[in-house]
Amino acid sequence: MNSNKFHTTGIRLLAALALTVITIACATSFSCHLSPEGITVLGGSYDCPKLVDFSIEGKNELKMTFSQEISFSEIRICDSETTPEEFAGIVSLPDATSVTATENGNVSYDMTFNEGFDCGTIYKLYAVVEDTYGNSLSFSSDFCGYNDNLPHIALSEVRTEYSKPKPEYIELYILGDGNLGGMLMEVFYSSKKTCFTFPPVDVHQGDYIVLHMRTVEAGSIDETDDTALSTAADSCPQARDFWVPSDTKTLGKTGVIILRERENGPLVDALLFAESSKTSWPNESMKTAARNAHLSGIWTDGEDPSDAVCSDKCTGTRTLSRQNFSAEGASSWIVVATSSATPGAENSSRPAQ
Repeated sequence: MNSNKFHTTGIRLLAALALTVITIACATSFSCHLSPEGITVLGGSYDCPKLVDFSIEGKNELKMTFSQEISFSEIRICDSETTPEEFAGIVSLPDATSVTATENGNVSYDMTFNEGFDCGTIYKLYAVVEDTYGNSLSFSSDFCGYNDNLPHIALSEVRTEYSKPKPEYIELYILGDGNLGGMLMEVFYSSKKTCFTFPPVDVHQGDYIVLHMRTVEAGSIDETDDTALSTAADSCPQARDFWVPSDTKTLGKTGVIILRERENGPLVDALLFAESSKTSWPNESMKTAARNAHLSGIWTDGEDPSDAVCSDKCTGTRTLSRQNFSAEGASSWIVVATSSATPGAENSSRPAQ
């Protein structure tokens, strides 16, 4: 090949390479198409849509909020017992969808389905959405069937310290009949957040529920029917025992406990407790939880550690014990005397000395 031909071929290769780079850049950074006249760059935003929020709003209603306007290409919903083969054949498009644009530019989709979701049943949702430019997002999420028969329930007693084999626990007292299905306990300790979703079980006024915050023994059985099934340490035959599936510490002397109606749902009750040496919460998530408890009106005293119940005297047998279920805030709680822990039974009124 002579030098002129080599030079010409090199220029053509270089031009082809440049065109390829430009085309790739357009495909990745912009929206563009090739026309007989050349490359046309289209205007607009080409970020993929994002799922901002997802919640269940009723027995047969779901709400999804996205970062931009979308259309649903596919929705599949089934319970957790469905096999992968069965799940692949399910199509669950809603009967009606209401669309609302929010002030911050997000778009909410309220969807009503033909059939309701059973209280406390865990469902899995898979969906594919697409924006007006053809960008798509696929996602899956678990959710719990809506509970419209919530009990009147309150936090009652908390053991913050482990005394082998007796784990830390959170006791609840039922003030009015209902069903626990889907109620969510959130526990903020150190850098951890532990969540426990209660199964569907009918409860009645005067019942006690004990959520044990770790599982270290055989016989640690969640009691949805028979209250005498659980035989591990601190199980109470007269109360319903539930167990967090963890073998590490999930609760300590400084923390925030929040009980919600359901995941992302309204707060039902809250407890703030801290050692007297704490001038601020250990991390941002605990600080946010304390603020939410106060802003909800459930924890009336304030959102700082100084507004919390002082837990300095807590031990394995000295618990945080509620004395007044008709009032909110730190004044309703005391640390009880040594050997006065009462999981699943009426609280002691003997204060620690």
